[in-house]
Amino acid sequence: MTATRGCVAVGDMDSWKGLYKHQDSFPTNLGKDVWDVLQNDYNGDIRQMCEAILNYDNWDNYKKHGICEYCGQKGKGHPTDVKHEIYEFNKPSLEEKFEKLPEDIRINIEKTGLPDPESKYHKHAKLTDKITSKAPDPLFIEWLYILNPKNKTFVVMSRRMDDEFSPGDCKTSVKKDKDGFFNYGNCRCKHGLVIVLDIAKGEPDWLAIQKMED
Repeated sequence: MTATRGCVAVGDMDSWKGLYKHQDSFPTNLGKDVWDVLQNDYNGDIRQMCEAILNYDNWDNYKKHGICEYCGQKGKGHPTDVKHEIYEFNKPSLEEKFEKLPEDIRINIEKTGLPDPESKYHKHAKLTDKITSKAPDPLFIEWLYILNPKNKTFVVMSRRMDDEFSPGDCKTSVKKDKDGFFNYGNCRCKHGLVIVLDIAKGEPDWLAIQKMED
């Protein structure tokens, strides 16, 4: 997996809010995944899907139906501040490391099948935490997918750097300039349109879309 960050949002290109995705957010992965969920789980009903996903804070949390893989609780935000002792839970390598785990974690796994049912080794984000068009953080959110229930489109956007910008010192606060670029001090960037997809048409070529950004 690659740390290519993304966002699955609801709204239009000017105003939206959405769910964070930490890894593998390229069109060939996240774009296709969102499309498949829309077509297969919601039978193309974009309004229904938009209403559903906005109950979550994170795309991975949505895909897991809001059930935490570490404590088993449902209805919490995505797990955060996950300690290294439980981070590799559910990975094949854990079997080899089982005997080296802290005793309480081993007992938890043996009794409940979960490493941290009392949330001692992790926390949860708030379900209300969303990325928004007011603070889209384009430097770190490389791919943006906007579901627009009004005109039934699937908008794909990606990070655009201002190649003519003369960098200075990194700023503690990011400012949006008049031309739409967000100024980080050492660079300027924004989300630029890649393509607008009609959800009523067939599945697009995700690799071709990914290459449009190059």
